[in-house]
Amino acid sequence: MLLTMQRLFTMFPARLPGIGLLLLRFSVAGMILALGRSYPAASFSGLLLPGEIAVATLLCIGYLTPPVASICCIFELLFLVSLFQANAVIFCVLTIMETLALALLGPGAYSLDARLFGRRLIRLPK
Repeated sequence: MLLTMQRLFTMFPARLPGIGLLLLRFSVAGMILALGRSYPAASFSGLLLPGEIAVATLLCIGYLTPPVASICCIFELLFLVSLFQANAVIFCVLTIMETLALALLGPGAYSLDARLFGRRLIRLPK
């Protein structure tokens, strides 16, 4: 997994871009939880609720962000299929676009991914 994450992202942006990615991760996690709570008919008899909580938690801490964002996208597509209200469809489509952006951009410097898979500074002894 170490090689996979480093190949996906050559850098983990810090400072303002890193804070922006942190906010994007929190936003996607909040939208996943909001979709599950706002539309109980879409939660398929409560089966997705534990999965939604797990995915939202993993997004907030920034662990395995690209695969978890892909799982979020699948959840949102399931919600989109089960909803027929115009406002809900627009909300789902926007959330899917935001989740895809997060999957493509990566986790950022303020994430567990950056700690586990980020670049290391190797100091050689003199």
